[in-house]
Amino acid sequence: MRPKSQVFWVYIASFKANLERALRLSPRLINGHTGRDYFTARQAGSFFRETIECTQETGVAITHETHRARILFAAHISQPFLQAYPQLRLTLDISHWCNVASSLLENQPAAVNLALAHSDHVHARVGFAHGPQVNDPRAPEWRTAFNAHVAWWHAIVDIKRRTTGRLTMTTEFGPFPYMPSLPYTQQAVGNQWDINRYMMKFWRQRYTPGN
Repeated sequence: MRPKSQVFWVYIASFKANLERALRLSPRLINGHTGRDYFTARQAGSFFRETIECTQETGVAITHETHRARILFAAHISQPFLQAYPQLRLTLDISHWCNVASSLLENQPAAVNLALAHSDHVHARVGFAHGPQVNDPRAPEWRTAFNAHVAWWHAIVDIKRRTTGRLTMTTEFGPFPYMPSLPYTQQAVGNQWDINRYMMKFWRQRYTPGN
């Protein structure tokens, strides 16, 4: 097993190679599963500077996903990076932060609001205090969690409307093991396809111009 210092440089090289391949496709946006949660602040900072420079050189936005096991795995960890690097942009999958904090982030409004202002892409999945994905966001027992996520998403939309910025979204309710399942059979307790269609329609109905 390599020492973590070597893992960092291997990861940087791999990320750069993948970035170069992605840029050949002329994308509008590249989402990064960026780094590891054990990277030091100095390592993470050098990583973010590289991607900011890449965006400046190519004009292609690079967003960093708020995801467990990655650099931006928690709200309180992400806040100082967003303060240090104002050009840092996010793919906000805030469901992971709920899971990490075992809460709906009620006690971290400053960190959350800063992240909302830096978000260019949203993963519209609903998490809760003990997991990154509820079994069905339409179920009444998840109303509090669903409403919390909707409030965060709406805040991002409102920011984009005021600043004429672009926002994209992915309905990202996933299969097992994200989707809770029954033991032994792994039968999903929710219908992934129906849930993602519901989220797509929810966003379209709520945010189509004129609505």
